[in-house]
Amino acid sequence: MCEGDCMGLIGALACSGRVIGWKGKTPWNYPEELAYYRALTAGQPLIMGRKTFEAMPRHALEGRTNIVFSRTRYRSVLGEFVPSWGAFSRLGVSHGCMVGGGEIATLFLRKNAISVFYLTHIHAPYPGDVFFPVKMLQNWPREILFKNPHFTICRYENPRD
Repeated sequence: MCEGDCMGLIGALACSGRVIGWKGKTPWNYPEELAYYRALTAGQPLIMGRKTFEAMPRHALEGRTNIVFSRTRYRSVLGEFVPSWGAFSRLGVSHGCMVGGGEIATLFLRKNAISVFYLTHIHAPYPGDVFFPVKMLQNWPREILFKNPHFTICRYENPRD
């Protein structure tokens, strides 16, 4: 699904306005959007924050490399934990999917470490307590990949590439 993008880091998230989470979960449930996300990230290392890791269903984490940013010591057979950008960089990860949350997305965008970002724009408003910095993608060329009454999936390309 990623085609040539998989040799670099990609981002993959869904947001309603700027909301990407509420009370440790995704506040919406659109099976078609989730199926797209699963196909996009299949076979790819997942890079995420600890809260996203804890919220993910175990079956979505099994059988793949999971790199988890966490400021506290944490152990899990399902993930490799890194405390900082420096520790992540030392892993030498050359491809993968950054899947959230908000702090990690902001970090990767500030470091200009994302080549392509797949963002699902959810059309309905939802409450939230975790937000995505949508403005950081404002100068990235955008292509609409899929649209229905509930959401639009877009592919943003980093203009530096």
